[in-house]
Amino acid sequence: MQNSDFTGLEYWAEENIIPLYNLSDPHQIPFRENFLCVYKNNVSRLYFFRERWIAESEKGLAFFQNKDFLKVYAEQTQAILHKLEALHLSKEREDFFRLMEILREWQQIYFQTEAVRLEKFKNETDRNILADLENVARCRLKLRTSAEEILFEQMYLALKRVAEARSLKVNDLFFYTLSEMEDLMQHGNKVVHGRRVEERKKGYAFWRDNTDGHLEVGKRAQRIAETVDGLFLPKGVTEFCGTVANRGKVRGEVQLILHDQPDNDIHVQVNRFHAGQILVTEMTRPQTIIACRKAKAIITDEGGITCHAAILSREIGVPCIIGTKIATKVLKNGDYVEVDANKGMITILPQPI
Repeated sequence: MQNSDFTGLEYWAEENIIPLYNLSDPHQIPFRENFLCVYKNNVSRLYFFRERWIAESEKGLAFFQNKDFLKVYAEQTQAILHKLEALHLSKEREDFFRLMEILREWQQIYFQTEAVRLEKFKNETDRNILADLENVARCRLKLRTSAEEILFEQMYLALKRVAEARSLKVNDLFFYTLSEMEDLMQHGNKVVHGRRVEERKKGYAFWRDNTDGHLEVGKRAQRIAETVDGLFLPKGVTEFCGTVANRGKVRGEVQLILHDQPDNDIHVQVNRFHAGQILVTEMTRPQTIIACRKAKAIITDEGGITCHAAILSREIGVPCIIGTKIATKVLKNGDYVEVDANKGMITILPQPI
């Protein structure tokens, strides 16, 4: 695949490092086909190839148009939450591959409410549908919180045991593909040439076109990253848009809270946030609720109508624009902006006198 093929992308999400063994696992529904991950500086940026984006939005439309969608999703959520609770209460040390199986089940449910799956509902006005989607959003939040508190923690402990048994660093294993993890655990074979892992730590591009996985490091990965940045980080932006999560129109000073800063504790950022500022973040999470409640408005890079920011902004009654894709890249602390959450527009203004 040539770099030019990466022009047909849609922004998906940004996370602190997603392990390469997850990205290369075709049994995890988000990573089974037609996606790209660009990793650099401890951040994984995810994109869908456009045909996948279109297909997923159609699947979401079919699922959420079904009159029983809330019942189905609530039952699915409850089933995996029970499994996670049993995992939490278990006295046994879980095997890495057993945890991967649970992660696949969790992903299958959680992925159904990704922004792409709800793309065709973002301008929905039917109050009954919106009320049901709000309940779906609460299920999604429970799924995320439980995974962070139980599944991801158990996965880390399993990795730690593997690393200690093989005289490796836990961080090294985040840069093993799934097949390399299988080879390590079943046969004791480490990735040949330690430099390969070190190269991946500096940055890589992993993508799957149809079902074939590809991994690039070094200059090739850098060229892919530059191509993608050119598509999604235009220069000289003074106005951009997103999806309205809660209406209203305000002006104020920007304060960023970023979850992808390894040396900047999230609690320090939250404590630095003052009442009346405009919160700009990749996505709101439970750790940022205190800042959200102080905010004059909320702007996020990510999210669909069932995201945490959408629920919270409606609860506390502040204007909110989600899914801008570029807010944290365009705005900086101290910028003065107008948030028009009636139209979904953010405008950078001159500083008030």
